[in-house]
Amino acid sequence: MTVTLATARRFRWAEVAPYVVAQLLGAFVGALLIVAYVGSRATDFGSGVNDLQGIVAEAGGCVGSRTSSRRATGPRPSGPGRASRFAGDSV
Repeated sequence: MTVTLATARRFRWAEVAPYVVAQLLGAFVGALLIVAYVGSRATDFGSGVNDLQGIVAEAGGCVGSRTSSRRATGPRPSGPGRASRFAGDSV
């Protein structure tokens, strides 16, 4: 999302690297916490569902969620300080 916003000139390129690093670090720590809490069940998608199917379903859910939230919130503001307003979208 951060790179997409920067490409569309709605997010400054100078802010992309720190946001991406923070996003990856947050995802990694979040994943570790989930595995610490539920153990191997964190990667158990259920009976009859293989890893690829689970990953595709998760990605589809994320895209669908992002698309519907984007439609609900409408266009984003522009101008000075706009990157801080995008923080919720980018993380």
